[in-house]
Amino acid sequence: MRMLDTMTPTSAQTSAPDHSSGTWRTDHPGTARAERYLRTALGANAAFSAASGAGAIVAAATIGERLDVDTAIICVAGAVLVGFAAAVLAIRRVEYRGRLRAWALAVSIADIGWVLGTVLVITAGLTAGATALIAIAVVVGLLAAAQLHFRASSA
Repeated sequence: MRMLDTMTPTSAQTSAPDHSSGTWRTDHPGTARAERYLRTALGANAAFSAASGAGAIVAAATIGERLDVDTAIICVAGAVLVGFAAAVLAIRRVEYRGRLRAWALAVSIADIGWVLGTVLVITAGLTAGATALIAIAVVVGLLAAAQLHFRASSA
């Protein structure tokens, strides 16, 4: 919960200028905790994305063979994941809550897109490696859910 207060903050309040409305915002302790959890969820997302991307690049030949996909496609997907991880790390460091929440929503939408893409690939007939793809999609979906939950709680 967040209360907007135009009074001069007292020393007992945790206050900062709210740059979106030009007033002072007084934070409920639960809001600050939710923001820390949101940053933690984003960090976990970045770590998982970086590990998945690096793993895809290193094992591209093996993955490509098992999924019957060109190795170059696996390498590109891995590089995109590593780039995504770098972007999520940068977002995790955004200082202002409003911007953090907006970027966290964008990351969550990308994660949901990944999950839906996985479902489409599997329903299109890819059965080789489907178990691994489903496992990755479950982790990505859980990260998206955590981010959305803590994003809403940090409002």
